[in-house]
Amino acid sequence: MEPVQDRDETSDSEVVGIDSVRYSVKISVIVASVLFTLVVVEAAYRFSFSTNELREKYWRNCNVFQYTAGNIQFHATLGYINAPNLDVRFENPEYTTRIQTNSLGFRDDEAAIAEAEVLFLGDSLCFGWGVDEDEICSRHFENISGKRVLNMGVSGYGTVQQFLLLKEFGESGNLEGRIAIFLFYPNDIVESEGILPGLYPAIVSDSSRFYTTEPFEDAFQDWFFVLEAQTNSFLGRHSCLWNRVRSASYHDKKVRLASTIRERHPELPKRKDILLGKELFDSLFHEINAFSAKNHIVPVFALIPPLPSVESNQDWAGGPMIRMALERAAIKYVELGITLGPEDYFQTDCHWNTNGHKKAAKRIHQYLIGNGML
Repeated sequence: MEPVQDRDETSDSEVVGIDSVRYSVKISVIVASVLFTLVVVEAAYRFSFSTNELREKYWRNCNVFQYTAGNIQFHATLGYINAPNLDVRFENPEYTTRIQTNSLGFRDDEAAIAEAEVLFLGDSLCFGWGVDEDEICSRHFENISGKRVLNMGVSGYGTVQQFLLLKEFGESGNLEGRIAIFLFYPNDIVESEGILPGLYPAIVSDSSRFYTTEPFEDAFQDWFFVLEAQTNSFLGRHSCLWNRVRSASYHDKKVRLASTIRERHPELPKRKDILLGKELFDSLFHEINAFSAKNHIVPVFALIPPLPSVESNQDWAGGPMIRMALERAAIKYVELGITLGPEDYFQTDCHWNTNGHKKAAKRIHQYLIGNGML
């Protein structure tokens, strides 16, 4: 007769199964604890962020027009230009827009290239970031003034590139009698200092002549690869912690890339030979004034306050320096801050919304009329 198996005895396979379940439960508890801790830490960290810090996080992770493949192309003087004949969708959480460009890459119709009496130059605000073409400041100005306008805005341009673009445009036609409106935003200061060597042209210190650094196509490709990747992160958009980790990582990458490009192109001037701050804008504005006098055009700068300055009712960093440099160069300028309020900007993206573009156009038109320029 077979012996009866004791009820307390358990087979080896059953023991293994029980241990496996226990192990899985432990792992699940650990993972859940880690995730819970991360969620709590993320929530606490996010809660500690100021409005402007959340805006900075957004800017490190949003869709950037000029960092999107196909939207720009290399240019041997300007670093890059908008790709011609574009028809693309551009969106971020606060807007969805359609971007169309003409044969020169400008966000305007083809006829404006030859017919324009007023030229608008600037960066993303002039370009019309976040609004449709009919809502851009330059188009509103055209409707108010009855003057034919060409929008030459290129997202990411500093004032150096804007001036070089004006000079190049003048080589293809007569500028005489035209008004050139430069929309000046505070980040134009940094963008004019050649922050990305080999991509952004910068003014070289030389008392005998005015000349800028040369962009290189290989540097353009390298910078484009890093900048496009920097903004392409789902976790970066949704996590303040991960955004901070990625920001530090990409800062290091950009420092190393800048060093690599300088080694690859020893002809690039050393950083100490690049004009910065007051010296930069004194030289640049003097050159703009001389070029304008030679070509019989009227330059006017429209100074745009950033949203945080509008909210705090304080002047923007670099404002006094820019105003004094414009006055020393005898260039007229109009303050747009007196007509703009926080409601005229996208609250996170910080570009003008449609109301901001309308108010800016109206203020510029009033200034030109009041000073006998129209």
